[in-house]
Amino acid sequence: MEYQLELLDSFRTAIIRWHAAAILPLDQLVLIVGQDLVLESSEIAIIQKLAGFISSLRDNNPPLDRDRHPESTDRDIQERPWLRDF
Repeated sequence: MEYQLELLDSFRTAIIRWHAAAILPLDQLVLIVGQDLVLESSEIAIIQKLAGFISSLRDNNPPLDRDRHPESTDRDIQERPWLRDF
């Protein structure tokens, strides 16, 4: 029973950390979540590759970067409503 409580407490701590990190760009959020998971080295490498890919997508597609171009993002969302899901 105590082991289960420890697991729940560590899960709660991770969820709080992830929730606080939600304001970060997606690539950084992926890295933070990956840090809290028990992964093998090959899986960690995949997480890092994924974060790098997300970062390059954001850098190469400015309309998807809401922090840098909020006005263009609003216009893009009006023109393409499916972007709201991102």
